[in-house]
Amino acid sequence: MKKILSIANTVIAAALSLLGCSLEGPVEYGTPSADFIINGKASSHSGKPVKNIAVVMRQNLGTDNEGRPVIARTDSTGTDNNGNYRVKDQHRFPQAQTYQLTFSDIDGEENGAFKDTTLTVEFNNPQFAGGDGRWYSGETSKEANIQLRPEE
Repeated sequence: MKKILSIANTVIAAALSLLGCSLEGPVEYGTPSADFIINGKASSHSGKPVKNIAVVMRQNLGTDNEGRPVIARTDSTGTDNNGNYRVKDQHRFPQAQTYQLTFSDIDGEENGAFKDTTLTVEFNNPQFAGGDGRWYSGETSKEANIQLRPEE
């Protein structure tokens, strides 16, 4: 019986490889995908760039059976010395997407204390560049600058 199952598994694996199917990777064969990029700058109320701010990108996936929002974390980074950041959601279906960016002060008083802030970024009717002409549609990006409020 084991020998029959082994032969069947080998035949199925060979057939799938001939069809171009793969069991690895984040996107299944035949699924269109694209990358969504958000970059920008975090600054203080006076316009001074703010470094060491954690930036977490989450995607709103809709609601569950009880009407509660379903949010998935997709990427995170920190602002550099010039307040710049860049986050990316890879291998997403190439259609309108909505993301929430949360900005959190992670260094305390070192460069001033700032309130956590959430920003919603929507990609409505996104235009993609750099696709491969097959399943990968390419990437699209938006700039989202934010002015952080000081802690009181």
